[in-house]
Amino acid sequence: MLTDFHEMGAGSTYFFQPGVTSRRHPLIPQKNEKLTARIAEFHARALDGIGSLYFSGESFDDFYFGKGSTYPDAQGSIGILFEQASSRGHAQMNRFGRLTFPFTIRNQLTTSLSSHRAAVALREDLLRYQREFVENALDAAVADATKAWVFSSPESPRRARELAELLRRHRIEVRPLAKEIKHGGNVFSPGTSWIVVGRQPQYPLLKSMFEKRVRFNDATFYDVSTWNMPAAFDLDWAALDAAAFTGDLVGHGEGVTEQTGGLVHEPAGAGNVYAWAFSWSSMATAKLLVKVLDAGVRVLVAGEPLRSSLADGSGVRQFDRGSVLIPRGIQEKSPAVVRAVLDRTSRELGVKVFALATGLTTEGPDLGSSALGSMTPLRPLLIIGGGVSQYEAGELWYFLDHELGVPLTLVDADGFRRVRLGDYSHILAVSGSTTALDGRRDDVQAWLRRGGILVAQRSAATWAGRRLLNLNPDKESARGRSTGKAGKAVKATPISYARRRETWNRDSISGAVLKATLDRTHPLGWGIAHDEMPLWVRGNTTLKPARQPWNNPLRYTKSPLLSGHGGEKSLKKLSGQVAGCVDVVGSGVVVRFANNMSFRNIWRGTQRLYLNALFHARFTAGSGRALSDGPDLRRDD
Repeated sequence: MLTDFHEMGAGSTYFFQPGVTSRRHPLIPQKNEKLTARIAEFHARALDGIGSLYFSGESFDDFYFGKGSTYPDAQGSIGILFEQASSRGHAQMNRFGRLTFPFTIRNQLTTSLSSHRAAVALREDLLRYQREFVENALDAAVADATKAWVFSSPESPRRARELAELLRRHRIEVRPLAKEIKHGGNVFSPGTSWIVVGRQPQYPLLKSMFEKRVRFNDATFYDVSTWNMPAAFDLDWAALDAAAFTGDLVGHGEGVTEQTGGLVHEPAGAGNVYAWAFSWSSMATAKLLVKVLDAGVRVLVAGEPLRSSLADGSGVRQFDRGSVLIPRGIQEKSPAVVRAVLDRTSRELGVKVFALATGLTTEGPDLGSSALGSMTPLRPLLIIGGGVSQYEAGELWYFLDHELGVPLTLVDADGFRRVRLGDYSHILAVSGSTTALDGRRDDVQAWLRRGGILVAQRSAATWAGRRLLNLNPDKESARGRSTGKAGKAVKATPISYARRRETWNRDSISGAVLKATLDRTHPLGWGIAHDEMPLWVRGNTTLKPARQPWNNPLRYTKSPLLSGHGGEKSLKKLSGQVAGCVDVVGSGVVVRFANNMSFRNIWRGTQRLYLNALFHARFTAGSGRALSDGPDLRRDD
């Protein structure tokens, strides 16, 4: 048994599971709920004894396996959530009078002890349930039409490896793929692909991480209705049925060969290298770029594909949009220092850096072309504090600072009005940042015209469209319900008051995975392998398109639902709409995303879009750093 003690709003009382019956994940056995209900009787007797108010069997769900009280349910254990009305410190007034901190602690201690009494009294039932859980899980795996899942990321093997390591941390067996297989329009090859067989003790958890579920008994969820991991990592993946799966697909050993990095194709003795280059294809390449810029190395970014001769004379290499080029001749540092920085950091990160022989390409723009832009270190500011989503801000902070190595200045929303904006290259705004931004709208616009970059998501993106860019406001309210035209009454479909919440939730999008198309020629799409990308979506926020039609590179598909709960009305509203766009303001740009691009810091796919917003959106046509279609032939007199 695992007990998970939490606090909730001060206006409530005390909750213990079970939660709402219809909100139990189908992969959790019904017997789990029955045992939870029997355990609840011990809590009720204990709280009766001290006269505390409590409730059970309502409000809370048992659906998302990432929750502390639900994860154990996927392991054959019993997870139990407790929620205590918070005294918000020492004392708080609520509808029942004065709620004190000692009182809240007494409730939690009381149910902690009743949990022990229940575990001892029901020990045989709990042990029997755990044994049956594993047996039934293996039987369910045998009966499942899907026998295995295969996944890969050829353009970025490390991203697929990260998912494999995540699975193994949960005691899910994952093996390298032994031979090539073609399935679902993808080719999975040994050396870059993994396979997970369904028949194993962790089948329920594994199934939940790979399934596409779009039908539910109840449309109310805590915050997510699907957690499809291949979609989160934006991997190529396929479910294999009995006809497609054979035992010889399962390889031996623990993993796929780790990608090695370092300088390659240098002539003997390091010779005369014109430039070094590496592709923009993974998180590791972004980390390398950050380190190189921090070391004072001057960097160019390719706005068009090019092919260049390798320095050792062994042939030519293709470099796509977003690739990083480091010409020797523009450096302030000596070639030996630049080479040493590149060699050391590329080896650490497993990124191959290619030595090039000449600035004259065999295809595409030459290295002195205006189709290549210069890059400078990032100096981002992240708005946090009062009213700002602590979850979105925290996810973004951790991702950029801890994982990417980009230090952020964190500015409290109340103190934003005193910040000198010219000290920063980027302002990063998440949900709830709108009050701080609105208080300095004119200053932000002036900063943008001078070359600043604003990256805004969710409500901050909506604010940017309406208040900063002066785009026409939507004809619909924030919740997506029609307000009707002036002078005309809105027809209301009769709905029972008792069913109001059910109706609203049924029409919503509750943390689902939706598909979007991506223009990979746009700076927001550079380095991404596919023309479609899965997005994590909660709510039905729509963005007014950028004024230039070519600056709306991310759009929902016509039938976007991939996995999770999506109400028909909300899906219809989002169909074909803009999910990510770039607006040019003077020499600067505003990047708007309709959704959280780093949800729980696990959405590796859309994090790459955010990286492009940071590094490459500055090169959008029309901005101060735009990459032109040809040389600047204006006379200087």
